[in-house]
Amino acid sequence: MSHKRALVLGCGVAGLTAAQLLSGRGWTVDCAAGTPGPGPVVVIGWPDARLLLELWQADEALFKSAHRLQGRVVHWEPGPAPSLSPAPALVMAIDDLTRILADRVGAAGACLVDAAHVETTGYDWVIQAGGRGAMAQASIDFGRRCGAAAPVRLAPCAHTDRTVMESVAGGWLFVIPQGLGRGTLQAVFCDPLGDPAVDLQALLSQSRAVSPLIEEIAGRPIGFAAMPRLAPAPCVAGSIAVGDAALALDPMSGGGIASGLRSAILATAVLDAAEREGISPACFEHYAQRLRDVMRSHVRSCIELYGRAVNAMAWRAEIRAMVEALQRLPTAGAAPAFMLNHGRLDRVAHAN
Repeated sequence: MSHKRALVLGCGVAGLTAAQLLSGRGWTVDCAAGTPGPGPVVVIGWPDARLLLELWQADEALFKSAHRLQGRVVHWEPGPAPSLSPAPALVMAIDDLTRILADRVGAAGACLVDAAHVETTGYDWVIQAGGRGAMAQASIDFGRRCGAAAPVRLAPCAHTDRTVMESVAGGWLFVIPQGLGRGTLQAVFCDPLGDPAVDLQALLSQSRAVSPLIEEIAGRPIGFAAMPRLAPAPCVAGSIAVGDAALALDPMSGGGIASGLRSAILATAVLDAAEREGISPACFEHYAQRLRDVMRSHVRSCIELYGRAVNAMAWRAEIRAMVEALQRLPTAGAAPAFMLNHGRLDRVAHAN
């Protein structure tokens, strides 16, 4: 039985999953949520949903408040009108999901504490899980694009079983149905003016596919940073970052939940190996290298996708910024010294 203590700062999906996994290893875990605020609506593909259920040993009741989708339509490249692509997924308010997970991790033995009064001393490890805002100012940013999200009422012509994405002059738009005529409109701006409401209206005025689906914007848009972002040192003695605090993806990818879950799996395996075998520096570097590899692949995909958008010319500055940031990443080193084996980090045979 472990006598190690960990403090999770931030109670998002990645942080709570790390708390659940460490509790299962016998650690004493405290979870401190940050200042509550309006959370986004997330689209969770079925493969990612199954991973979440497996990690939490849960059934589909976990998603009882979710709205189910069958596919997506993407107006991105020049060519014939796109058709519906099968893509079963769930739409859920992230606040609903994290509330359920917090209850479950509490039942598993973790303690939910007041973030305003928590002290980080006395813990063997602090897990930074506060999202993009918790990332160090020295983060590597792959561009400067910003986004906005707003609740909307959908027009009667809008299908409720699919998302719709559209490239427009100045950015892209994404409609997420939530049932009962409600939805969320998400946008990313390649050259934002600074006011999310103004920027969003500018994109809608260019839209041919998304604009007819929106009957009314039902609340003020909330802005957010949308460029990929990487923590240069996500793991040091006594502190490890997970989720968006370690690696934040472009929302276009739709992979934020899966990325957060995988970082939680690897981070807890790193902590276990560091404590078990006393090989912390090598474990830390393995974690950083794995995140760099993920980011390198993700940004290359962004460069390729934005480069073939209908309005690719508008993305030239962002593409150039992504290329320049990639060049600042440390080059890939030798073959990995460790491999993840059923949640355990083991040395590979060729490692010294």
